Amino acid sequence: MKFKTSTFLLALVPALVLTGTPLALKARSDNRVATMAPTADQSTASQLVYGLLSDSRYAYRPGTMTPALSADVFKRYLEALDGGKQYFTAADVERFAPLKPQIGPELRNGELDPAYQVFAVYKQRVLERIAYARGLLKQNFDFNGHERFEYDRKDAPWATPAQLDDLWRKSVMNDWLRLKLAGKKPEDIRTTLDKRYANIATSVQQLKGEDVFQTYLNAYASAVDPHTDYFTPRTADLFNQQMSLSLEG
Repeated sequence: MKFKTSTFLLALVPALVLTGTPLALKARSDNRVATMAPTADQSTASQLVYGLLSDSRYAYRPGTMTPALSADVFKRYLEALDGGKQYFTAADVERFAPLKPQIGPELRNGELDPAYQVFAVYKQRVLERIAYARGLLKQNFDFNGHERFEYDRKDAPWATPAQLDDLWRKSVMNDWLRLKLAGKKPEDIRTTLDKRYANIATSVQQLKGEDVFQTYLNAYASAVDPHTDYFTPRTADLFNQQMSLSLEG
């Protein structure tokens, strides 16, 4: 994405950095989430981002908020959180449906509650699934049957809780089998996988409000222009440092 007055823009809005480099939702290992709620600064930032991306003076392909764009933002946000469709249930997504038409107008007006409502359910589902996976490690697996593990679920429908139970059972079995084929002993496999799953739970617990906000704004920015992402100030600083180091060789 290109801005016609990027230098002026960054000076005017120091809290906003838009770039064409993709960034995934990441945890911060040094700061646990205490209160997951939008801040006044985030509300202001969302209005400013909308103003920029809907204005032909700044955006290469400006996009005003329409029902279709709002639905696309909603879809991209769910994909950013759960692209593998392994946490949200079909009932969760159905319950989110009333939020879909609200996302556009509320983002434009600085109302970010829908993003945090969806994330709260996401966090709960991740912790539930990880607890289930760790519980499975206490049992022995039978690999004599003929089962198929669907690894790529991007185009799969959202699942029921029972279907997710089966998916996660197969996923844990797949992880176990890979380590078994690598020559690991059962007790080592159990320890390795338990630690791996525990780390996933820890990561989602460590996400901060700015991570949720960044992911939400990315969903909007990429819906307007696939080559555009939103960076928080901290992420922008890290990005600039990495770019500087790469240029220096």
